[in-house]
Amino acid sequence: PPISYVDHKGRPKQVRYWLMTVAAGDADGFVPNDEVDEVRWVELAAARPLLTYERDQAMADLVAARRTP
Repeated sequence: PPISYVDHKGRPKQVRYWLMTVAAGDADGFVPNDEVDEVRWVELAAARPLLTYERDQAMADLVAARRTP
């Protein structure tokens, strides 16, 4: 499900997450910006500690719960 919140400038934002698998290559052409510092592929278990916001950590937990057999 999408996550909605108000950013630090008071603007409404909505974020959608996608589960993906690396097919080949990497993030060629990516340029860091004010929204994203870096792009890298990590396993789900390794991703959660890297997440800054509680809402993003909760999404990782939701995904992990759905993937557990």
